[in-house]
Amino acid sequence: MATVLRSLERLRRLVLPFASHVGLTVIGLFVGPTRGFSQPDEPLSQPSAFGWEILALILLVLFLLALGYGIVRARQAARLSCRLNESEDEKKKLGEKLKQENRRFDLMSDSLPALVGYIDKEERYRQNNATYVAWYGHPRDWFCGKTMREVMGQAAYAIAEPYIRKALEGEFVEFQLESAIGSVDHAFMNVTYIPHRSETDEVEGFYSLVQDVTESRKQDARVSGVLEAIPDSLFEVTDSGVLVNCHANKSQLLRGSAEQMIGSHVKDAFHPASSGAILRGMEEARFKGRLVTIEFQVTAAAETKQTFEGRIAPTETGAFLVIVREITDRKIAEENLRQSQELLKQTGEMAQVGGWEYNPATSHLTWSDQVNRIHELPPTYLPTLEESFAFFPADSASVIREHMAHAVERKEGFDLELPLTTSKGSERWVRVIGRPTGQNGKVTKVSGSFQDITNRKLAEQKVMEARLEAEEQAAK
Repeated sequence: MATVLRSLERLRRLVLPFASHVGLTVIGLFVGPTRGFSQPDEPLSQPSAFGWEILALILLVLFLLALGYGIVRARQAARLSCRLNESEDEKKKLGEKLKQENRRFDLMSDSLPALVGYIDKEERYRQNNATYVAWYGHPRDWFCGKTMREVMGQAAYAIAEPYIRKALEGEFVEFQLESAIGSVDHAFMNVTYIPHRSETDEVEGFYSLVQDVTESRKQDARVSGVLEAIPDSLFEVTDSGVLVNCHANKSQLLRGSAEQMIGSHVKDAFHPASSGAILRGMEEARFKGRLVTIEFQVTAAAETKQTFEGRIAPTETGAFLVIVREITDRKIAEENLRQSQELLKQTGEMAQVGGWEYNPATSHLTWSDQVNRIHELPPTYLPTLEESFAFFPADSASVIREHMAHAVERKEGFDLELPLTTSKGSERWVRVIGRPTGQNGKVTKVSGSFQDITNRKLAEQKVMEARLEAEEQAAK
């Protein structure tokens, strides 16, 4: 359309001078020869038919040109008006969309349990979410235009001011603030300032995010108290062996304080004896994909060896959780118990005495290896109560069965000497002692000893035979 308009304009400029010249000529033809000033009385000639036709044609051309030019101008104006209307509609749509986005942002920010706001370069609030109302107790509109000093208070502002300066200089800032919030006298907050830049890269303000972490800090303090109370040392180690979290109750494990060792590799953070064991345990846990247990010793300053147990578990993130506990006292106790058991075993073998225990609630009978040896049974054999009675002759089995029932029902102990036939057919004599124990008036177990007294019985029999023989000789 613009091209057509320019073409018509050029045509109009070319035609009008020509039309004017032709018009004057036609007028001359129409009116005939003009009168000169020297012939005022000469009569005018009559207009010719040809002159009228030429004049009409020129006027028609001029009219058509003017009409076409006007139509083009009108269409251009209509299109311009349409574009203006479309532009206004687009502005309205964009404005409505912006309002919707703002409402959506307000809805999301209002649902956050944190302070979300925008502060301009004069340190005045321009936007804030509804959490400000809950924390400070002022209406939402109250904050707009207020300075940070007015909202935060002088004490908190004095702490935050250096970080505000950095944010307005275009620096991303994170820090912790310990101060009062509204009616709360003491609170811990994590604060984040995010600079806002214009299209010309000029800092126009910053976004503020403030999270109340008071309860989290209290929980951390409680957890720290619990960790201090337990004897374990806890470590979190990355897949590459870097210590990222640490709570060490035993200083012998680390080369320095827990705080100093954070970020160090295991081989640099731990003493050599422990670091090697932990790294090997990590490799085993990674390979097996489950918890593994390790033991290692560390030589203390007094040249005494301390024994530690480590439990290493892989996590879903690829890191490892390492729990270390000193077990020196336990290992000493285990060694003492082992020695006592070995001594008891040797004593039992020499005295040919074993132990046994019966649980009436479960009818479960257990006895020691020495009792199995007396019966000439495998060391792992564990019979039922009735199976144990089968090694005695019928009359002896009835006796011990009756005494066992009295022990359970009447809490009566027993001490019996009975003949026994082993699994291999050997004839022996045994002494069986049983003592019931329980609580709340109910027997919970019957336990005692089981001794091979065959040699004593044989000796007694020989003594008896010798006495009888002596008496017979004396009678003769």
